[in-house]
Amino acid sequence: MQLKTTLVMVAALLAAPVASRAQVITSGTDAPVELTLDRMVELGLRDSYRVRHLQLEVERTRSLLSAERAGMKSRVSLNISAPQFQKISDNKWNSTLQRNELVREDTRRFQAEMSVRQPVILFGYPTNGVLSLNNRVYRYTQADGDEKDTTFYNRYFIAYNQPLFQPNEMKNDLEAAELNLQKAELRYASDVVAAIDDYASDYVDLVTDAFRVERAGEFSRDLVMAMDAVREVVEANPTRAGDLDLLRVELANAREAESQSANNLRNREQTIKQRLQMPAATPVTVKAGLEVAPIAIDPSEAIRLASSLTPRIRQLTIATRENEIRLDETRGENAFRMNLGLTYGREVQDPRFQGLWSEPRNSYTVEVTATVPIWDWGQRQHRIQAQQFSLDRAHLSQQQAL
Repeated sequence: MQLKTTLVMVAALLAAPVASRAQVITSGTDAPVELTLDRMVELGLRDSYRVRHLQLEVERTRSLLSAERAGMKSRVSLNISAPQFQKISDNKWNSTLQRNELVREDTRRFQAEMSVRQPVILFGYPTNGVLSLNNRVYRYTQADGDEKDTTFYNRYFIAYNQPLFQPNEMKNDLEAAELNLQKAELRYASDVVAAIDDYASDYVDLVTDAFRVERAGEFSRDLVMAMDAVREVVEANPTRAGDLDLLRVELANAREAESQSANNLRNREQTIKQRLQMPAATPVTVKAGLEVAPIAIDPSEAIRLASSLTPRIRQLTIATRENEIRLDETRGENAFRMNLGLTYGREVQDPRFQGLWSEPRNSYTVEVTATVPIWDWGQRQHRIQAQQFSLDRAHLSQQQAL
């Protein structure tokens, strides 16, 4: 129950705005601060640079995941080339003369192209294909001395591009971003729990020192009472004077031990105040005692939770999946791949700009490209083998942890 209360308090603290959190901590600075486990965790996590660093890391990976998800939606772009001038000589083949000749080119092009791209997702599954709506308009002028020939061109078309026989980059990138976010959240949770464990150990040490001071003080008071009783005995029987001397020595030792315990407690308080970033002059108090409440634990349920909820187990599961993704990508490197590209639309070319939307003609393109690896001296196979070893190692680490 104590741990549950602490975790709830930590969650509320980290979710609270920074200003309100500071107000809670700084109020009543001159008054003694009673250090409890909850209070120490609150003060320790308030300005923890490690926790703040991990919070920023979680937000960074969450933004990257949002970017990957946004990449699955439509994207609109406008490309403009205005102007594009070319006045240069180049070798070109003359089919009439059946030889190359040096041709001087003098052209002017003003072009704008708008595209709406949409990754193709079927039933929530990215296909790695892209469907786009496009419109291309340009003004093209060719100059030959004083003569100029100007043509306007307009084409609006649908395009579809589909990679085949290769890793699904869209799916892998999205899953990798999700795994990175999970890793950042697990690191954050692990460090918070580790910090709570450290503060709990410090709290136990502090309570132990306070308990020793209290017990040393009680022992000294008991010795004083014993000396009063022995004095009455010595008055009645002077031969027992040696007992009184022994008590004086024991009392001196007890007071020395009490002083040493009090000094240890002060040192412990200063160390803890430094860790909690509290002013050194801030007075603190602590109760010299711990309340231990027994909790019934089912061993089988504890094993199940430890095997499924432990951050280490989940981190190893994520690492295994990341290695599987890298193996899939490695198999696609320098392997057989194909790409299918299709376009269909309407186009018009006219010497007048007003005629760009009259009497359009059908236009289409079909393009199938393929890459066929022939020989690479086993480079691809060795890389796949190396990545397979990494995956096997991840599986072994996961099995060992379980």
